[in-house]
Amino acid sequence: MIDFHDSEEFILFSYHNPEVFASSKLVIGYGKKKEVDFDAGPFPCFTVNDWKGNSLKCWNFEHYEEFDLEDDRLQDLILKNKEQALSLSLQDDLWKHSSESKDSYSEKVREIQEAMRLGEMYVMNLCLNLEGEIKSLSQGRKTIEVSSLKNFLLTSYLKFISASPVHCGGVVFTREQIICSMSPEVFIKQEKEILSAYPIKGTGSMEYLKESEKEISELQMIIDLLRNDLGMIAERVWVERERFYTTLSYFSHAQSDIKAQVSNFTWQKFQVLLPCGSMTGAPKSRVL
Repeated sequence: MIDFHDSEEFILFSYHNPEVFASSKLVIGYGKKKEVDFDAGPFPCFTVNDWKGNSLKCWNFEHYEEFDLEDDRLQDLILKNKEQALSLSLQDDLWKHSSESKDSYSEKVREIQEAMRLGEMYVMNLCLNLEGEIKSLSQGRKTIEVSSLKNFLLTSYLKFISASPVHCGGVVFTREQIICSMSPEVFIKQEKEILSAYPIKGTGSMEYLKESEKEISELQMIIDLLRNDLGMIAERVWVERERFYTTLSYFSHAQSDIKAQVSNFTWQKFQVLLPCGSMTGAPKSRVL
């Protein structure tokens, strides 16, 4: 049993999707860290980059541990004791914390629909920001205790996994970044010279996903986009599985499995793939 909780800095990362991976892993880096080179290492290392690939941090930690995510000790591993788990509940209407009003967001949807009607774009992800204060931790103080912030992030991470076992994400707790991030989609997985991309396009019932012309077309367009991006750095690109389904508690995702053979995968080559096409839309240049 490891104990990274007393470490000033750590990164925790995990992934689980039985339709994609033969095993599910939790990896933790903690202790003293040093900045290293994405291409030269030393490895293993953890990287954090902005979504467009303009900035990058790459760290090697003093300690590195890897576990089976389905280990029944998971909660005890993440939290020192169950009493540390914070009670997290949503108190407010999320629209109160949104960067958009319902009207302004709806207007952007109409603008995008018009651009699609004119043929300027075919798929676009429209997002908004939700901002708020961790009131239960502040308790009138101007600063939050480090231990409380760690517990908040780790509890949030466990809540994510409990709500959606199929995921890719984790917690970054360093001097440079403090993040809790979770997604059902894995952008790129590298195994030696083989890169794999698993774009998701389409969420709903299995019957809907199999029959919806819209959802089928969207995934096909993103497959073409990622094949094109990978083709700019790869010797060979192919579609391993054009369309398969990942089923969660109340709905399913439609996704694909795209492979590429890339010798000497470097940060410069990774930058060519950013931002992730399935998170922007198509054509990528016009959407951005």
